[in-house]
Amino acid sequence: MRKLASDEIPKLNALKPKRYLLVISLGLSRKNKAKIQTALSPWVTSESDIYGQEDLNDLLRRHSKVEQSHYKLWFGSVGVLTRLLNAKVVGRSQFKIEEAREFSSRYVATSSHATAAAKLEEMRAIIITGEPGVGKSTLAEQLALQYVIKDFELCCIATSLEEAEEFWDNERKQLFYFDDFLGRNYLLALQRNEDSHIVNFLKRVSRDARKRFILTSRTTVLNQGKSLTDLFRIANIERTEYEIRIDSLSLMDKGRILYSHIWHGSLGSEHIDEIYINKRYATISKHRNFNPRLIAFITDFQKVGNISAEKYWSYIEDTLSNPADVWAHVFVTQLNSSARLLVRLAVLNGANISEQDLMHSFHSYPKPDEMPAERADQFAAALQLSVGAVLNRTLNESGESATITLFNPSLGDYVASLRNLTALETGKIVTDKQCDEILSRLARVSLLNEKIDLPYRLDLANKCVMRKREANELPELDDFLRRLGNSDVSDRPDIQGWLLYEAASRGLVESDSDEYARKVESLIEASTDSDEFSALVAPLDRVPRDAAEPLIRRLAELYVQTLKESVRDSVYEDDILGDYRSPDDYDAVEKVRDHVRKRASSDGIEISEREISDIAAAVDYDAVMEANWSHVPSDDSSGWSGGGSSELSDLDDLFDRG
Repeated sequence: MRKLASDEIPKLNALKPKRYLLVISLGLSRKNKAKIQTALSPWVTSESDIYGQEDLNDLLRRHSKVEQSHYKLWFGSVGVLTRLLNAKVVGRSQFKIEEAREFSSRYVATSSHATAAAKLEEMRAIIITGEPGVGKSTLAEQLALQYVIKDFELCCIATSLEEAEEFWDNERKQLFYFDDFLGRNYLLALQRNEDSHIVNFLKRVSRDARKRFILTSRTTVLNQGKSLTDLFRIANIERTEYEIRIDSLSLMDKGRILYSHIWHGSLGSEHIDEIYINKRYATISKHRNFNPRLIAFITDFQKVGNISAEKYWSYIEDTLSNPADVWAHVFVTQLNSSARLLVRLAVLNGANISEQDLMHSFHSYPKPDEMPAERADQFAAALQLSVGAVLNRTLNESGESATITLFNPSLGDYVASLRNLTALETGKIVTDKQCDEILSRLARVSLLNEKIDLPYRLDLANKCVMRKREANELPELDDFLRRLGNSDVSDRPDIQGWLLYEAASRGLVESDSDEYARKVESLIEASTDSDEFSALVAPLDRVPRDAAEPLIRRLAELYVQTLKESVRDSVYEDDILGDYRSPDDYDAVEKVRDHVRKRASSDGIEISEREISDIAAAVDYDAVMEANWSHVPSDDSSGWSGGGSSELSDLDDLFDRG
């Protein structure tokens, strides 16, 4: 009571409000309220302006919609919790409800949630799309949780819509949830005629007011599926699509996502302190690679617990800068060889796998020096190490069998990636010969298959070119290099430029031909960043001098234009002017000019001093000074002294420790 009076009265005297309402989460008796009113007099004029725990619960009972639309209130409510515990579910759906309920404390309902919920209610079906890690499954599961509270029976579909057909009940309110419904390989889905099943089921749901249908898919996979089947186009499934985009998240949305994961997670205080030093939470929230999945990963103590607090910030920076490597630390350092084999088998299976099938695959893997009993022990130990960290294990209703799934879909991307193949070779997990054999098999099957993404085939060809063994000498690789002239230049012009140079070096294309020059010109026009322009210097060197001169000028012109657009970000990211707070400090313009000179020299592109000055002039030096001043540590704080935009101030308020 004394603290209330000493803390609040000075604020009230300064604000002089016409009316003051006090809300406290603790229980309050009439006597408590009378004392509080006296302590805060004259600003609190009535006991009815003081709300305790009982008053809050009474308001929530009278306004149930408030309770149902705000996730943080749900699970303190006996009514909502009872409905969840008694929810009608099918099979594995109970586990999904529990997962969603446990995660809800960390869930941040952005504008995407409200928009998706409205679309689902209007159309009765929604396909949530987006790039990996953007939060498709999380949004879908929280939407499903809302409908379970509304007494909908939940049916989670694992592999096929036949499961949904089996559990369809005309008399019940039902919600069907199909996560990643086309999988990672849309060709396999279409081979199963999943397209026609999906279209027919969507129509069926749309005609029944007691049914809802939520699906998720990666944007690229769905687009590829639509390009290969007319059924999606004819059925006009775009009406039910809703794409989540990272750029639709405001800075405060990102800050709330980070804040929620920090304070509702299991990070130790020393690790949390590292995020607060110099307002690093703002650096994370503003990072160009911000992604909800990455945030969940870097704040999960199970994933980062073996990283010391002193090294934690470096780990965060590395992870945000190289998001493709997010699973490398766990996969390489936290799993033994048997557990890694288990994960690879689960990934290569391409879908959920029964524990029995996984065990059989594990035992079938050739290791001649081991006895069968040793393999059985190893499987049990590897499964124990993997479950909860990289794999999920879900028992069926009878508890007699279990299904194994990936802990996170991005783990599958990592394990199956070409980049990981090289990492596995470097780490001696596979031999050089095995790596070459795998690349060769992939190249024979994929390089000339135009139904497979061109960026993947370009990356695969590039990996083969870098080899010194069989993969470098495949006839399929030579055929692919010959056909580069007809490929879409908008896909990875940097790799295409390097492969075009390789094709000319092998004598597969004539570098003195008009076709070669036109291809180089097209790649130049398609390039959008300095790295891509730099990669085109080598193939351009092979163009005859007369034809090359206008291309060299055009390359330099576009390069300068690109640097003008990106130099501000480059100066910020490379910390070129990190200590610049006054025009008297040093010649900031000349420092940026020198930065641009070194960049152009490194990229192998010749530009004039006038062009260098034009690029340097694109930097807003006053804004740099203002930003640097806002980042100056104060004497009485471990963070920054404040300043900056109102959005940054709101972020500071959110993370304020009081």
